[in-house]
Amino acid sequence: MIRIIIGILLLLVSFSNVVTQGAKPGLEGAEGLGYRAMTFALFLLGVWLVSSGIRKRQKAAGKKTETAWQFLREFFKNPVLFLQKNAAESRPSKFFFVLWVTGMAMLLGKLDLWIFNTGMAPNWTMIWILALALGIIFGALNYWVLGSLFHLGVMICKGKKAYRASRNLKVYTGLPAYLALVTVAVANTVFYGNQFFSLPVNAVLDFILQFLAMAAAALTIYLGYQVALKVQETRPIPTLIVFVVIPAVIYLYLFTGFSFLTGRTEPPSFVIYNQRASEMMFKGDFNAAEGLYTLALKEVPEKDTASQANILQNLGMLYTLKGDPAKAKDFYTASLNFIAEGGSEYYSTLGILAILNDKTDEAIGHLKKAVELDETNSDAHKFLGEIYLGQHGDKYADPETALPYNKTAFELTEDITVTYSLALNYFSLGDFVNALPLLSTLEENLPGNPVVYSMLGQIYFASNDMETAKGYFKAVVELDPSMANQFSAEIKALLTKKE
Repeated sequence: MIRIIIGILLLLVSFSNVVTQGAKPGLEGAEGLGYRAMTFALFLLGVWLVSSGIRKRQKAAGKKTETAWQFLREFFKNPVLFLQKNAAESRPSKFFFVLWVTGMAMLLGKLDLWIFNTGMAPNWTMIWILALALGIIFGALNYWVLGSLFHLGVMICKGKKAYRASRNLKVYTGLPAYLALVTVAVANTVFYGNQFFSLPVNAVLDFILQFLAMAAAALTIYLGYQVALKVQETRPIPTLIVFVVIPAVIYLYLFTGFSFLTGRTEPPSFVIYNQRASEMMFKGDFNAAEGLYTLALKEVPEKDTASQANILQNLGMLYTLKGDPAKAKDFYTASLNFIAEGGSEYYSTLGILAILNDKTDEAIGHLKKAVELDETNSDAHKFLGEIYLGQHGDKYADPETALPYNKTAFELTEDITVTYSLALNYFSLGDFVNALPLLSTLEENLPGNPVVYSMLGQIYFASNDMETAKGYFKAVVELDPSMANQFSAEIKALLTKKE
């Protein structure tokens, strides 16, 4: 009993360390590696103490016990012979352990993207907690769903009609691949920590882990073929197609992202991450956007300089929106290393840097040069529109001059910042008809923005829809009480007027 108690305490300590690591993203480098290695060692020791304590109590009660290590040693000694002996059992040796490992592996490969799609930045703490907690459920789904597909393959190959055996064979033959995936996740957690999601990985370690995963996948295919022949007594030629060729194509698709069925390559992961990050940024979820951009930067090929420049500039925009011009300048400056000198994008980047350095005169020169070289340069139009709207100082504020630039930027790229500038431009010119639909779009995509609510309130006030106007003005005061000082006497009277 003492072993079990000590083991549970060590497991609690290791989980506490994992949570602490998640709360301290700066704990990286050699210090972070040592911290994570110690945590993993404590976890293994805790598991061993708990399991050995349980086995000791079972042995004292006269029950036969088998450790997971003993099972794995017996299984890998001769997997085909093991399955010939055990496939027909309702619960072969370590059945629930195998289901758990299977489910964990499935989750570990997908949870980072799922977390992204919920709008959160990924971290190993959340991923491991979910994988450990939900592993048995997803393992059971794999047992029934993929086990049924395995049995369908057996039927196609004229094998035995042993449905239970097919389900067991599917789960156990997949064990090498699933163990490899869990091992890769453990290695990435220990060696990289949460920096795995934001910085480039070590090329040598990544190659070793990828080779391990591919070798395990090859062993899984081999085992599936052998047990189909020897346990389910399928016919050789169709078995080769169903249990070797088709699984090999599926694994190749998973490893390379190419679909031989459609003849098309899937979008590279960095493209997906970059697009998703931009969506999160324009919705105001800056932390999630930062995690996605940094992950995209890690995945982008070194030779793809255009994509590297684009991601770095997106990070610059992100930090501009976050109100951190120093970091924004760092990312825009870094992007210049991937942009051809003398081109339109080069000059628009110089213009953005000049704005961040409060050199508006210099910025106008660079941005106009960018437009001269390429009239479709959306960034050049966008920032010229902002300058002439007075968003970077009142010296050049001229809504009439700003409008063509903002309209062109909006036609080229309908992101939220451009939509905001064009809406503000129309509003400044008193063109409420064109401003209103743009502001409605902003209200939907930027909920809780007091400036947007203020403009909407003033438009409805001008159209004599006092009830709607009052609702927007009340929202402005709740979100930012200081903006009430900018209201006219008529608006203040409307707010104080009793229902």
